[in-house]
Amino acid sequence: MLKECSQCKKYLSIDNFRKDISFTDELYCKCNICASLEEPVSQKIWNRRIYESQKSMYIKERDSKRHKEQRIKTNYNLSMEEYLKMLDNQENKCAICNKIETSVTKKGDVKCLSIDHHHESGRVRGLLCQKCNTGIGLFMEDSQILESAIEYLKNN
Repeated sequence: MLKECSQCKKYLSIDNFRKDISFTDELYCKCNICASLEEPVSQKIWNRRIYESQKSMYIKERDSKRHKEQRIKTNYNLSMEEYLKMLDNQENKCAICNKIETSVTKKGDVKCLSIDHHHESGRVRGLLCQKCNTGIGLFMEDSQILESAIEYLKNN
């Protein structure tokens, strides 16, 4: 059986064409010789696409890191070095439950420990996991309510 190469226009045996299910006859439109001449160009294009994609991801990651550093500085007057030192001092664990963070982002990455701070004075107290940080917020940062909750749990 013969097939025409779309590039050199020669009729060649189907053994001279590679399989490609995207074509109706399931054979690539160019013979192996013509296709081999084309490969370096398409490989360069593919490599360029990969490079651009990785570069884009790196820029997003870098910008995201800068944004996080800015947010920490603006909201808590804390440098990234101070945050990392606190994280190290707490051994990457929550200051309340003493467990590592398990909550994940939409992308599936584990979240960073939250910076807990006194809402009136702005003083940073420590780093908390998502659950403990939410719990303190739900108890309105009121130690009397928390003590009542502890008493309730002990009695019931």
